Amino acid sequence: MMENNRFHGGFHKVERVFDVLGAPLSPQKRERRILPPPETIRILAIDDDPEILYGYKHTFESHQQSAIQPLLEVFQASQEQLTQQAFEVDTVTGGESGLEKVKQELLANRPYSLLLLDMRMPGGWDGLKTARKIREIDPDVRIVILSAYRDYTLSKIREEIGGHFVLHHKPYVQDELVQLSTFMGLEWQQSRSCCG
Repeated sequence: MMENNRFHGGFHKVERVFDVLGAPLSPQKRERRILPPPETIRILAIDDDPEILYGYKHTFESHQQSAIQPLLEVFQASQEQLTQQAFEVDTVTGGESGLEKVKQELLANRPYSLLLLDMRMPGGWDGLKTARKIREIDPDVRIVILSAYRDYTLSKIREEIGGHFVLHHKPYVQDELVQLSTFMGLEWQQSRSCCG
Protein backbone atom coordinates (compact mmCIF):
# COMPACT_ATOMS: atom_id res chain seq x y z
CA MET A 1 0.00 0.00 0.00
CA MET A 2 1.36 3.42 -0.94
CA GLU A 3 0.61 6.27 1.43
CA ASN A 4 2.34 9.66 1.58
CA ASN A 5 4.95 8.40 -0.89
CA ARG A 6 5.92 5.56 1.48
CA PHE A 7 5.41 1.87 0.83
CA HIS A 8 3.80 -0.17 3.62
CA GLY A 9 4.09 -3.91 3.26
CA GLY A 10 6.46 -6.40 1.71
CA PHE A 11 7.30 -6.52 -1.98
CA HIS A 12 6.11 -10.14 -2.03
CA LYS A 13 2.55 -8.87 -1.48
CA VAL A 14 2.77 -6.56 -4.49
CA GLU A 15 4.27 -9.35 -6.58
CA ARG A 16 1.43 -11.70 -5.56
CA VAL A 17 -1.19 -9.12 -6.60
CA PHE A 18 0.36 -8.75 -10.04
CA ASP A 19 0.78 -12.52 -10.48
CA VAL A 20 -2.94 -12.97 -9.84
CA LEU A 21 -3.73 -10.15 -12.29
CA GLY A 22 -1.58 -11.78 -14.98
CA ALA A 23 1.15 -9.14 -15.04
CA PRO A 24 4.06 -10.62 -13.05
CA LEU A 25 6.80 -8.25 -11.90
CA SER A 26 9.71 -10.71 -11.88
CA PRO A 27 11.73 -10.50 -15.12
CA GLN A 28 11.77 -14.29 -15.54
CA LYS A 29 7.96 -14.31 -15.33
CA ARG A 30 7.31 -11.36 -17.63
CA GLU A 31 6.96 -13.24 -20.89
CA ARG A 32 4.08 -11.86 -22.92
CA ARG A 33 0.95 -13.91 -22.65
CA ILE A 34 -2.65 -13.47 -23.62
CA LEU A 35 -5.02 -14.11 -20.76
CA PRO A 36 -8.37 -15.82 -21.28
CA PRO A 37 -11.38 -13.66 -20.53
CA PRO A 38 -11.90 -13.62 -16.77
CA GLU A 39 -14.85 -15.36 -15.22
CA THR A 40 -17.56 -13.17 -13.78
CA ILE A 41 -16.89 -12.41 -10.15
CA ARG A 42 -20.08 -13.25 -8.25
CA ILE A 43 -20.63 -11.09 -5.17
CA LEU A 44 -23.24 -11.30 -2.44
CA ALA A 45 -23.66 -8.03 -0.52
CA ILE A 46 -25.28 -8.32 2.92
CA ASP A 47 -26.32 -5.11 4.67
CA ASP A 48 -29.38 -3.93 6.57
CA ASP A 49 -29.38 -0.59 4.70
CA PRO A 50 -31.00 -0.77 1.23
CA GLU A 51 -29.21 2.43 0.18
CA ILE A 52 -25.82 0.84 0.81
CA LEU A 53 -26.87 -2.24 -1.16
CA TYR A 54 -27.93 0.02 -4.03
CA GLY A 55 -24.54 1.73 -3.79
CA TYR A 56 -22.71 -1.58 -4.14
CA LYS A 57 -24.68 -2.53 -7.25
CA HIS A 58 -24.08 0.90 -8.77
CA THR A 59 -20.36 0.80 -7.93
CA PHE A 60 -19.73 -2.49 -9.70
CA GLU A 61 -22.03 -1.81 -12.66
CA SER A 62 -20.42 1.56 -13.37
CA HIS A 63 -16.78 0.71 -12.68
CA GLN A 64 -16.24 -2.83 -14.01
CA GLN A 65 -12.56 -2.90 -15.06
CA SER A 66 -11.87 0.85 -14.92
CA ALA A 67 -10.40 0.79 -11.41
CA ILE A 68 -7.86 -1.95 -12.12
CA GLN A 69 -6.75 -0.77 -15.58
CA PRO A 70 -4.48 2.09 -14.44
CA LEU A 71 -2.76 -0.27 -11.99
CA LEU A 72 -1.85 -2.69 -14.78
CA GLU A 73 -0.82 0.11 -17.14
CA VAL A 74 1.70 1.39 -14.58
CA PHE A 75 3.54 -1.89 -15.03
CA GLN A 76 3.16 -1.79 -18.83
CA ALA A 77 0.79 -4.71 -19.22
CA SER A 78 -0.12 -5.18 -22.86
CA GLN A 79 -3.55 -4.15 -24.07
CA GLU A 80 -4.36 -7.82 -24.67
CA GLN A 81 -4.03 -8.40 -20.94
CA LEU A 82 -6.49 -5.66 -20.03
CA THR A 83 -9.67 -7.65 -20.37
CA GLN A 84 -12.81 -6.21 -18.87
CA GLN A 85 -13.75 -7.75 -15.55
CA ALA A 86 -17.43 -8.55 -15.17
CA PHE A 87 -19.25 -8.56 -11.84
CA GLU A 88 -22.59 -9.99 -10.79
CA VAL A 89 -23.91 -8.53 -7.54
CA ASP A 90 -26.79 -9.98 -5.53
CA THR A 91 -28.04 -8.27 -2.38
CA VAL A 92 -29.87 -9.27 0.81
CA THR A 93 -30.74 -7.26 3.91
CA GLY A 94 -29.76 -9.69 6.68
CA GLY A 95 -27.43 -12.46 7.72
CA GLU A 96 -30.08 -15.17 7.84
CA SER A 97 -31.26 -14.40 4.30
CA GLY A 98 -27.62 -14.23 3.21
CA LEU A 99 -27.03 -17.76 4.46
CA GLU A 100 -30.11 -19.00 2.58
CA LYS A 101 -28.97 -17.27 -0.62
CA VAL A 102 -25.50 -18.86 -0.36
CA LYS A 103 -27.12 -22.30 0.16
CA GLN A 104 -29.35 -21.83 -2.92
CA GLU A 105 -26.45 -20.80 -5.14
CA LEU A 106 -24.25 -23.67 -3.93
CA LEU A 107 -27.02 -26.14 -4.76
CA ALA A 108 -27.25 -24.58 -8.23
CA ASN A 109 -23.44 -24.93 -8.59
CA ARG A 110 -23.09 -21.13 -8.80
CA PRO A 111 -21.03 -20.28 -5.70
CA TYR A 112 -20.20 -16.73 -4.76
CA SER A 113 -16.57 -15.65 -4.96
CA LEU A 114 -16.98 -12.87 -2.47
CA LEU A 115 -19.18 -11.54 0.33
CA LEU A 116 -19.46 -7.82 1.09
CA LEU A 117 -20.62 -7.92 4.67
CA ASP A 118 -21.78 -5.27 7.12
CA MET A 119 -20.74 -5.85 10.73
CA ARG A 120 -23.68 -4.22 12.55
CA MET A 121 -27.11 -5.35 11.39
CA PRO A 122 -29.72 -4.64 14.09
CA GLY A 123 -32.59 -7.09 14.46
CA GLY A 124 -30.69 -10.17 13.32
CA TRP A 125 -27.27 -11.77 13.08
CA ASP A 126 -24.28 -9.45 13.13
CA GLY A 127 -21.59 -9.71 10.48
CA LEU A 128 -19.35 -12.04 12.45
CA LYS A 129 -22.09 -14.59 13.11
CA THR A 130 -23.18 -14.33 9.47
CA ALA A 131 -19.63 -14.92 8.25
CA ARG A 132 -19.19 -17.90 10.58
CA LYS A 133 -22.47 -19.54 9.47
CA ILE A 134 -21.67 -19.01 5.78
CA ARG A 135 -18.12 -20.32 6.17
CA GLU A 136 -19.57 -23.51 7.68
CA ILE A 137 -21.20 -24.31 4.33
CA ASP A 138 -18.73 -22.53 2.00
CA PRO A 139 -15.24 -22.40 3.52
CA ASP A 140 -13.69 -20.96 0.33
CA VAL A 141 -15.74 -17.78 -0.09
CA ARG A 142 -13.70 -14.59 0.32
CA ILE A 143 -15.11 -11.98 2.69
CA VAL A 144 -14.80 -8.20 2.84
CA ILE A 145 -16.20 -6.88 6.11
CA LEU A 146 -17.20 -3.24 5.66
CA SER A 147 -17.90 -1.29 8.81
CA ALA A 148 -17.48 2.13 10.36
CA TYR A 149 -16.89 0.38 13.70
CA ARG A 150 -14.34 -2.06 15.12
CA ASP A 151 -16.59 -4.34 17.15
CA TYR A 152 -14.10 -7.24 17.08
CA THR A 153 -10.35 -7.55 16.94
CA LEU A 154 -8.65 -9.10 13.93
CA SER A 155 -7.61 -12.08 16.02
CA LYS A 156 -11.21 -12.66 17.16
CA ILE A 157 -12.48 -12.52 13.57
CA ARG A 158 -9.71 -14.87 12.39
CA GLU A 159 -10.51 -17.26 15.25
CA GLU A 160 -14.19 -17.31 14.22
CA ILE A 161 -13.95 -17.46 10.41
CA GLY A 162 -10.37 -18.37 9.47
CA GLY A 163 -8.50 -16.58 6.69
CA HIS A 164 -9.31 -15.01 3.33
CA PHE A 165 -11.05 -11.95 4.75
CA VAL A 166 -10.33 -8.22 4.81
CA LEU A 167 -11.62 -5.45 7.05
CA HIS A 168 -12.49 -2.34 5.04
CA HIS A 169 -13.66 0.96 6.45
CA LYS A 170 -17.00 2.62 5.66
CA PRO A 171 -17.57 4.90 3.92
CA TYR A 172 -15.64 3.14 1.18
CA VAL A 173 -13.91 4.64 -1.84
CA GLN A 174 -15.43 3.09 -4.97
CA ASP A 175 -12.17 2.47 -6.85
CA GLU A 176 -10.56 0.89 -3.80
CA LEU A 177 -13.50 -1.45 -3.26
CA VAL A 178 -13.53 -2.48 -6.94
CA GLN A 179 -9.77 -3.14 -6.91
CA LEU A 180 -9.97 -5.12 -3.68
CA SER A 181 -12.94 -7.14 -4.91
CA THR A 182 -11.26 -7.82 -8.26
CA PHE A 183 -8.11 -9.09 -6.57
CA MET A 184 -9.99 -11.27 -4.08
CA GLY A 185 -12.36 -12.61 -6.74
CA LEU A 186 -9.54 -13.50 -9.14
CA GLU A 187 -7.57 -15.08 -6.31
CA TRP A 188 -10.65 -17.19 -5.46
CA GLN A 189 -10.94 -18.27 -9.11
CA GLN A 190 -7.24 -19.13 -9.28
CA SER A 191 -7.41 -21.21 -6.10
CA ARG A 192 -10.36 -23.21 -7.49
CA SER A 193 -8.71 -23.82 -10.86
CA CYS A 194 -5.43 -25.04 -9.38
CA CYS A 195 -6.80 -26.96 -6.43
CA GLY A 196 -10.21 -28.22 -7.22
